[in-house]
Amino acid sequence: MISFTRHTRLTELVSDETLSGVSPSARHHRLLASYQWIVERRGSAAVRRLIISDLRSFLEIGAWTRAADALVVLRLFRAAYPEHERPNAPAGRCRY
Repeated sequence: MISFTRHTRLTELVSDETLSGVSPSARHHRLLASYQWIVERRGSAAVRRLIISDLRSFLEIGAWTRAADALVVLRLFRAAYPEHERPNAPAGRCRY
């Protein structure tokens, strides 16, 4: 799995959109599998954006547990699909 610091830099999440110290559970792996099913049809870059969109939507409505799950799934997804890393991405929020 990629480091927490690298994850936040690559996804351009701000500090209040991140969570550290969590180990992936079976639930997280099942959620990841549901997103991976979409990769074949839409591509991994589109799925990455979808997970980030879902994460931010959960934060906006106060669904903290779902947001935490989405963040862990995003970290797992980034580890599985490193080809879409953005090493020179500017700081701030992702604008898709």
